[in-house]
Amino acid sequence: APETHIAQWGVGWHATSLTDKQAVIAVDMEIQKHQATAEKLELSAVLYDADGKQVASRRASVSNAKQGMTKESISLKVAKPHRWNLDNPYLYTLKTELLSNGIDGSQTNVGLRTLNFDANKGFALNGKWMKVKGVCLHHDAGVLGAVVPEEVWERRLHNLKGIGVNAIRMSHNPQAPVLY
Repeated sequence: APETHIAQWGVGWHATSLTDKQAVIAVDMEIQKHQATAEKLELSAVLYDADGKQVASRRASVSNAKQGMTKESISLKVAKPHRWNLDNPYLYTLKTELLSNGIDGSQTNVGLRTLNFDANKGFALNGKWMKVKGVCLHHDAGVLGAVVPEEVWERRLHNLKGIGVNAIRMSHNPQAPVLY
């Protein structure tokens, strides 16, 4: 990585508001600088819908040129957001970049949805109350071991959904990125 770059696992996001008319998404980025710099740094966040059409974008200057970690946030507004749900797991793509003399960037999947938990009512996804019907899975696939082919996860998840599973508790080991 260049001397100044987006930190490892340094991009996150969360919806600060979500209605049928508009979503507001906070994109949080951590910038790692191994030495102080006077160069102008700029962050870019662009959100694309499932068809690859740009639906929101914004740029911002990095406020600090000191050595170390800098945390920055960019707010994106999405008109008429498409919500992620169990029957239609709609995903946007968030592309983030650190622009300077060079470029560093990342790409993240974004599913917009609301979650509610109530001690008396249970769980609601996008305002719809439902029962959580889950299983616990380890990171492996039996005799296939821990390096599980994508096709095996796809088949396994379709079979679990077919018997009514709508939640998975992951074990203590990290899962394959394709599973997430």
